Amino acid sequence: MSDCQSVRAGVLLRELGELERDPILAAHLTTCARCSADVALVRLATAATAEMLNDQLPSAHPPELAQMVIDRAASWHEVRARTWRRASLALPALAITVWVIAVSDRAAPFRSAIGFPDPPYVTTIALQCLSGSDAAGVAGPYLRSGGGTALPGPEGVPSVTLTGERAEVAEAEIAIAKLDGRLGPAAAGACRR
Repeated sequence: MSDCQSVRAGVLLRELGELERDPILAAHLTTCARCSADVALVRLATAATAEMLNDQLPSAHPPELAQMVIDRAASWHEVRARTWRRASLALPALAITVWVIAVSDRAAPFRSAIGFPDPPYVTTIALQCLSGSDAAGVAGPYLRSGGGTALPGPEGVPSVTLTGERAEVAEAEIAIAKLDGRLGPAAAGACRR
């Protein structure tokens, strides 16, 4: 029999003062918060019962009262543990849901419906005819949102990186593709560098 079970049995069979006289049970009560809380509840219930009986403290607490108090405390502990278990399962699920809404392309209509901003769309375009600074100059007017940028690639690498809302970046890509000779009538002839 575990120490917790022997404390519960001791509360039901003995007077509360005898629990502290038993060295094994007294040692367990000092280390086990749950058992010491249960004994304190039984003491409190016994004192409240005596107060209701006009301060006639019974010589021993009624075992039925002790059993009822311990059962209620145990059920309260179970309810609290069940609540924490549910929360420990629900919180990661909620975090994953928020992450999916924030990142997923499929959730874009839902994000806009609840006022959640879309993450910036970023793309890098390899250029054939234009330089990176020329392409950034072409894309600038299309990137009207607050976070829209067009950054030319490093020296010697003909590229441009566009950042902004998806629709604005798509318009800028089309404008750059037309001037770069990859789209429209200019696509028929190769550019000369």
